Amino acid sequence: METKIRAYIVAEPMLDKEAIRVEVEEGKVVLKGKVAREAQKEKAAEVAVRAGGDLPIENEIVVQG
Repeated sequence: METKIRAYIVAEPMLDKEAIRVEVEEGKVVLKGKVAREAQKEKAAEVAVRAGGDLPIENEIVVQG
């Protein structure tokens, strides 16, 4: 699942693939990293939901803009 979500993030032009980490732990997807804008944080969560199916998403991305 990590690989699939990572592929979706890489394909999304709004997101910096180097700034976002994807981990699957304890049955949930955890997004980590730092982005410049709140919209990027929200987009990463949207992409993870699309790719992640039924797994819950925990968005720990920090906006540092």
